Amino acid sequence: MSVSEERKLVVGFDGSPGSVDALRWALTESHERNLTLEVVYSWLLPGSLYPFPISIPNTEDLYEQAKQFITDQLKLFTTDHPDVKTTLKIVQGAAGQELVSHGKNAEGIVVGARSHDTISRLLIGSVSHYVVVHAECPVIVVKQNKNRKE
Repeated sequence: MSVSEERKLVVGFDGSPGSVDALRWALTESHERNLTLEVVYSWLLPGSLYPFPISIPNTEDLYEQAKQFITDQLKLFTTDHPDVKTTLKIVQGAAGQELVSHGKNAEGIVVGARSHDTISRLLIGSVSHYVVVHAECPVIVVKQNKNRKE
């Protein structure tokens, strides 16, 4: 099987509690089904959220900080399944769109569900909703385990 034919599962991960639960689920599933796990961390430049020009720090510095943060976070949660091959993709763009794009040839996309109130969901949108509506593969939405103590 070539690298392009490699069976993979894609998971969105940003270090939030919901994404941690999604990552844990995806690691277990990847282990059980012998899948490569592609971890996608998506970020937007602060200025891309405003309709007017603002000064932003060096984007290379932002990228390196994001990469270090997500790499450190990922190490904390992958130790339970050292046999699972993981790849980390750090991308600049809207999370939902990036996950759908990376999931085109995947066995599935795993996302965490955050419990935003209705107004927050309307204002900032829902990554899980976007992925469910637009993905070309199965989507697994993992609810946050609010009883977990860490």
